[in-house]
Amino acid sequence: MLARLATSLLLGLLPWTGGCGYAVVDPSMGNGLTLDVQVPVNDTKWRSIEVGLATALRNKLQTLLDVRLGHEQADLTLKSKFISTRRGAPVRDSSGAALLGNSMIAVEWSLEDRLGNIVASGSIDQRLEFLPSAGETAYSAFAEIIDWMAESIVLEINAGIAADADLR
Repeated sequence: MLARLATSLLLGLLPWTGGCGYAVVDPSMGNGLTLDVQVPVNDTKWRSIEVGLATALRNKLQTLLDVRLGHEQADLTLKSKFISTRRGAPVRDSSGAALLGNSMIAVEWSLEDRLGNIVASGSIDQRLEFLPSAGETAYSAFAEIIDWMAESIVLEINAGIAADADLR
């Protein structure tokens, strides 16, 4: 009885989630398509962040959408490129110790079908402050940014697939 009430309440609240910035992802979206997630192009000085983004994208795609990952005969290809990375000058205290740092990443991405037609694309950038006194670094900030970016990109891919009747 209590489980049925909780389910009814949850289903009743779903229509309201769209108005507060949350997106509901249909877990069947993707319909078992094969997706090739290429390692992002990284011409920045920050090494290995491309591996982090590729891994995060693959994890989020498999978690949130009904897709298979693969290179052979892929239905869709996800390409991305870091267009900017920056670690801002830290805010320092009177002794010169870093109190607050900040990092920023910007990425362009596109989802292409087998013919090279772009199904979805975009660019995304995010800045994150970090606390050196708490053991946070530019790299830990980058890791947090990359995870957030991967989820945001997958939500956009979901919308691109949903809009393309041939892919549903």
